[in-house]
Amino acid sequence: MKTMILTAIIFLSIFVARGQQNLSYSYDGAGNRISRTIVVDSQNMSTDVVLEERTYVDSLGGKQIRITSTLKDTKLLVDIKDSQFTFKGRYSISNRNGKVIKNKTLHAKATSICLNSLPSGDYTLKLSSETHTSIWNLRKL
Repeated sequence: MKTMILTAIIFLSIFVARGQQNLSYSYDGAGNRISRTIVVDSQNMSTDVVLEERTYVDSLGGKQIRITSTLKDTKLLVDIKDSQFTFKGRYSISNRNGKVIKNKTLHAKATSICLNSLPSGDYTLKLSSETHTSIWNLRKL
């Protein structure tokens, strides 16, 4: 009986650890969401492990945006759902001190942001359209 309970606890802890999100939120005193943090991790995985992607959805200027982080190559894919391909926007990545590291145009369909060259640390991803801005905190492990 003890063996069965111990085995069940081990299996449950494995499933709980794999099911945790790599996204966290911060709120102010009034309950308003003030920041989001995406954890980007480049792990040395064996070939037996299935590589995972995490997708986060938000809206920017009335358009749906999907941010997908890949665990294999520390890359972010920003996909903008715009059927007319009229979206105009920019993204910038800045470090903890506010220094802008990357500042480029968002494409109407999808934009790939490579984070391989960045050292481990905290960064801010700022997505801007003509009228709206969405700010995401990144943590590269």
